[in-house]
Order: sequence, then C-alpha cells, then structure tokens
Amino acid sequence: MKKLSYSLLIALFSISAIFAQPMMNKDGNYGGMHQLVKNKLNLTEKQSKKFDDIIFAQRKAAIDTRAEIQKLRLDLQKMMNDNNVDKSKLFSLTGKISDLKAKMGKSRIATWYKIYNILDKDQRAVWTKVFNKFMQHGKKGMMRKGMMMNKKSNCKNMPQQNMQRQNMRQQRMMMK
Repeated sequence: MKKLSYSLLIALFSISAIFAQPMMNKDGNYGGMHQLVKNKLNLTEKQSKKFDDIIFAQRKAAIDTRAEIQKLRLDLQKMMNDNNVDKSKLFSLTGKISDLKAKMGKSRIATWYKIYNILDKDQRAVWTKVFNKFMQHGKKGMMRKGMMMNKKSNCKNMPQQNMQRQNMRQQRMMMK
C-alpha cells in the first residue's frame, strides 16, 4: 500500500508538472503561442482587444484553480509524510485534483469557443485548424511546431540548440 501511494503521488506530480507549464515564444516570453496565433488570424484592433481580454480572464481563473490543486497536493504530501495514509482521504484528494484539472480543461475549451465567436468566417477556419493541431499533438506538439515556425528549423536541431543555450548559461555562471 505504501509503495502504491508513493507511486501514485509521484505520477500525479509528474503529470501535473507537464500540463502546468505555460508556453513560451522564442524570446522566452510567456504567451508566445497566443501571439503567433493572433498574427495568423489577422485580427482587427477590436478583435485583438477582445482576444486579449478573453485570454487574460482564462489565465487569471487558471491561477486560482492551480493554487487549489497545489493546496490539495500539499495535503496529499503531508498525509504521505506523516505516514498516515487513509484510503478514503487519498481517493478524496486525488478525486478533487482530477475534478479541478477537468475544470481547467473545460475552461480552455470555453475560452477557445469564446474566441471562435469573435472571429469572421476566414478567421474561424484558421482558428479551427489550430485547435485540430492542438488536439492531435497536445501542448508540447504545438509548442514544438511554434518553435519550428519561429526558428525556421526542424525538430532535429532543437536538442542541439538547447544544448548550446545550456552551455552559454553555464559559461555566464562561471564568469560571475
């Protein structure tokens, strides 16, 4: 039971860490994918303002939900650290975490649909195409695709580029 609980805890932390990562653009700024998509959509000034407002509201709500998930994870961790594993409490906490993650997923879909409603027919076709790619590849796939579009490179070069960045960081740290 103890090994199962620790395995479950590790799996929960690993999975949530993957999905909690915000996307970055090539300059290291968050929200890069949204900016790429906005550029592809060719939005009017009014649409761009609404787009940003919708994204802002979704991100703000996500902060609260993520905070609640983190609190529940701490409760779960405390239970494990105290070696006082209660089956019903374990299932209750993991169920609440799952429900909150589902809520975040539904919120992302609702956000997508709100944006869909502010677009014209041609823009909707582009927006739907982006959504299809997102569903096929998930966040990580879209991020790689966005990086490929930005850097005009292919995925084979990405590990090498990451290694170069890491080496540069290490050199800067040594200089300090």
